[in-house]
Amino acid sequence: NSSARVHDFARQLLARLAGQRDVLSVALTSDFPLNDAQPSAQPFEIQGQAVPDGQPAPRSDVTIVTPDYFATLGIPLLRGRVFTSADRDTANVPVVIAHRLATTYWQGRNPLGSRISFDHGAHWGTVVGVVGDVRQNALSEDITDEVYAPFAVATVSDIRVLVRAAHDPHALAPVIRAAVHELDDKQPVVSVQTLDELRGLRLTEPRVTTALLVAFAVIALIITAGGLAGVIGYVVNQRVPEIGIRLALGAVPARVLWLVVREGLVTVVVGLGVGLVAALAGMPLMARLLYATTPTDAVTYGAVAALLLACAAMACWLPARRALRVDPARVLRAQ
Repeated sequence: NSSARVHDFARQLLARLAGQRDVLSVALTSDFPLNDAQPSAQPFEIQGQAVPDGQPAPRSDVTIVTPDYFATLGIPLLRGRVFTSADRDTANVPVVIAHRLATTYWQGRNPLGSRISFDHGAHWGTVVGVVGDVRQNALSEDITDEVYAPFAVATVSDIRVLVRAAHDPHALAPVIRAAVHELDDKQPVVSVQTLDELRGLRLTEPRVTTALLVAFAVIALIITAGGLAGVIGYVVNQRVPEIGIRLALGAVPARVLWLVVREGLVTVVVGLGVGLVAALAGMPLMARLLYATTPTDAVTYGAVAALLLACAAMACWLPARRALRVDPARVLRAQ
């Protein structure tokens, strides 16, 4: 039947690729990390753990993998064991779950030995191991709950081949294509990509967006600093007689300088407060543009505020410094 042919093809392909030079490990899977697809979580039940009334049933993505999948991708084993080639018992299928799933539904209890079912108890799988979490869908998506089932007891029509190379992975591309076509010359090989290339592809759009936002932010900062310097310069020019009189009466230049800068900074601090309120109000919009940080990240807000204050202080200091160079005697004569 078709299932037997798929498993026979998979077994021969693994054997051919595993024997190639520079291949450290090879695995087959129904899916791969960063596949840019939407999560397709399926409901399941845990034997002996009833779902309270009104609460949704547990849900998880399911990935079919061969035993070396975790070693090939470098996914750490946290507890228990992973599959072996001897795991072919369809009546008691061993499954491996991700750490997030174990934390969510076992809440500190040991999940090993627990049984789960995706078909209302018609078939059960026994949890034999817990592995680290992987971003299965996209970098912008949250880590999803994941259940891994052995390839040997499932039928997969669309196979992905994962290979860990000792050196240049691109050198193995023709080897992979040749191995597939030697087994079935009508079997298409859609694409061969490294995970680094895949990650870079997934990051293209956010990187462009980030570059544009940074460019606009720098331009806005320059315009703001220039405008502030112009306003402070105008105010200082209006106060040149006052500054001259203060200096003529023996005022310390440093104190006069701080007086001018302080008044400018007070305005900037008020503006930062208004901007902070506006930023907090726009958090729902910003959350979609952020990765691995939150819209309320205190370090980011603090760094931006410090940068703006530094620019404002410089914009205030320069015209005030020029005003201190006036000749008090000339200013008094002009009055």
